[in-house]
Amino acid sequence: MFHRDKKLEKPHDTSSSKLKINPPTFKGTLDPDAYFDREKNIELMVTCYEFNSDYQRFLLDISGFSNHTKSWWNRLVKDR
Repeated sequence: MFHRDKKLEKPHDTSSSKLKINPPTFKGTLDPDAYFDREKNIELMVTCYEFNSDYQRFLLDISGFSNHTKSWWNRLVKDR
């Protein structure tokens, strides 16, 4: 049971290299609401895990790509 008067302690190491996180997947869709829902979830994870750099946010975001979105990303990287 959680007591309100107890102070929450921060974990000793919150570096992204030691965390195992499963970001919400994004398969690619024409539904903008599905995309924005995923963005909200990603932002919540960024806040909870205290990702401070854009690079950490970027890695979290692309790690959830699948299906069409993953193919699109791989093609984009290859063409650069």
